Amino acid sequence: MLLFLQFLGILALLAGGALGALAWLRYRADLRRERDLVFLQITMPKKESKEDKEVTSEQFTVGSDFKEVLGVMDHLFQSLHGLYNHDLSRFI
Repeated sequence: MLLFLQFLGILALLAGGALGALAWLRYRADLRRERDLVFLQITMPKKESKEDKEVTSEQFTVGSDFKEVLGVMDHLFQSLHGLYNHDLSRFI
């Protein structure tokens, strides 16, 4: 019985060590992926004339034009979400 308990203790230590090693490898992979990130900055030109500003404000007063703008942003966010890695290998 004592030998069996010692075996279980050693098995638990090995399993804990393996899980710790897996966590360490995942942490290192996350650091490597973090260094490879590229940040994008989106800039929009400023409207110079009052006529351009009035045209822009008139566009947003009409509901269909605002929906078109939302549709463009929705497409952008869906594209960004498509870059996310859904694989199970990410968790290993």
